[in-house]
Amino acid sequence: MTRPVAIVTGGRRGIGLGIAKALAAEGFDIAVTGIGDSDTTTDAMIADLLKTDADTLAEANYRKNLVGSARAASLGFNAHAANVVAAMFIACGQDPAHVVEGSSAITTVDRVDGGVYVSVTLPSLPVGTVGGGTGIDTQRECLTMLGVAGGGDPPGTHAKAFAEIVAAGVLAGELSLLGALAAQHLARAHQEHGRG
Repeated sequence: MTRPVAIVTGGRRGIGLGIAKALAAEGFDIAVTGIGDSDTTTDAMIADLLKTDADTLAEANYRKNLVGSARAASLGFNAHAANVVAAMFIACGQDPAHVVEGSSAITTVDRVDGGVYVSVTLPSLPVGTVGGGTGIDTQRECLTMLGVAGGGDPPGTHAKAFAEIVAAGVLAGELSLLGALAAQHLARAHQEHGRG
């Protein structure tokens, strides 16, 4: 059985941090995006939410995303950006053939005072919010729920906002998987459930 996943926006402090901690205590894998004065994922957040430490998280990124991707001759240097991009593209009427470009992301985890700075660079993320599959009822409903259906005013603003939403999802997914790798939760879960 897979653990449930929660993406907590504004989870760096206050109510958002409290919600993230409560969900983590209930067994959720947590991905946190924050708003506030700092772009740093703090040592305390890493320990509380990801059950690891900043050095181990940075090392997991180096070994998995940078060295591992280079040894595999990968076009992207990331943990699983393609999974998030594919899910968002299918749900929101994008052309799934463009998952290749969208998954050529580079994930970095840099140690800074008091934590880490995690970033995802998506050099090519072709998205649209009008035409094609965006007109299918279910896909249009997904775009509407995200507040990005249609072209926007001025035209193109909804596509830009949708790209930012996809990128935030990729960042959350990368941080979640790196945390699971660093804390050895992923390997333990696969062993417990007979997956290798």
